[in-house]
Amino acid sequence: PNDIEPAVTPVDGAISSDCYVQGVNLASQKNYAMAISEFTRAIDLNPQHLDAYLGRAQVRFSVGDDRGTVEDCRRILSLKTDVVHAQYLLGRAYHRLGNVGSAIEEYSQAIVLVKDYAKAYYNRGLAHLEIKEQRSGVQDLKVASRLFRKQNNLSAYRRTRTTLAEISNLGGLNKDYSSFAFATLRAAFVLAPKILINPGT
Repeated sequence: PNDIEPAVTPVDGAISSDCYVQGVNLASQKNYAMAISEFTRAIDLNPQHLDAYLGRAQVRFSVGDDRGTVEDCRRILSLKTDVVHAQYLLGRAYHRLGNVGSAIEEYSQAIVLVKDYAKAYYNRGLAHLEIKEQRSGVQDLKVASRLFRKQNNLSAYRRTRTTLAEISNLGGLNKDYSSFAFATLRAAFVLAPKILINPGT
């Protein structure tokens, strides 16, 4: 049997694009349920609409649907292997699902694609710390700190320096890991990816 997807007609392509734009607008208004519906319509009409998959993935991540985020990111990467935002978001979703090893792999791949991806370094650092790989975790956080400062993301820079200071004050992670994990997890949510980043950039 022929499992090649049929070509998208011009009409379907145009309607798909309109649905995507509606999804973006709804997401910006925090109407996430309707945004997901519009992104899904766009995908149904054009199964290779990378922007729609990424938009839906980011909205799903925002509402806590990590398994849905993984599904969308995997689909994106099956269509185009170098969509760095999908790689990073896949890492974030794996991380929240507790699959720390896979999260580290995805963050690392995002860094391969974009060498100065500060958020990927930051979250990979947290992941290393979560599995008690302190040296790797601190190293990643230091790189993230330098990159955030260079990129003039001062709020992220300050949070990263606070995280490093807390590790130093604890004298490592063994003394009060649960408290540290709570603080860093909260900071990680603040550094979540912005919704609707163009996957081509």
